Amino acid sequence: VEGIGLGLEFHGGTLTDEVGSTLRLLDEISREDVRSYWQPPLDLPTEEALGTLRRILHRSSTIHVFSWWPGDQRLALDQRSDLWEAAFSILTSEGSDRDALLEFLPGDDPAVLRREADALRALITATPSNAELVQNLRTLSRPTGPSRAEILETLRDGRG
Repeated sequence: VEGIGLGLEFHGGTLTDEVGSTLRLLDEISREDVRSYWQPPLDLPTEEALGTLRRILHRSSTIHVFSWWPGDQRLALDQRSDLWEAAFSILTSEGSDRDALLEFLPGDDPAVLRREADALRALITATPSNAELVQNLRTLSRPTGPSRAEILETLRDGRG
């Protein structure tokens, strides 16, 4: 369909569970409107995770922002600031527009949404050329997370 893009999840346990297989699949599909999401692969140290971002960057549309370390232990974004500051620096250097999705909250706790959204805004706006990207900020939650109204209220309050 004209004007609609497709984003593939970059996720463990799937056909696109690592950067090599993701790039091969995108090459086989061979369509500009089919791109990949990127998120730091589970249990990869910072530099290795950033290496996957660098490899998939030109074929990515969306970044899933969360901090799991080690394994699936959900941390606050600022607890992996080394990863996210470097990732947003790479994104800024490349220059394309991408959505940044806040995917998980520590402990699935709606009470930390404002803090995590503020941390994501700070990461995005740390580079002056990224300030306008805040307008594209979208927040996702798990079904046990905050309601759509709570998310919208938090984002609206953060803009003022």
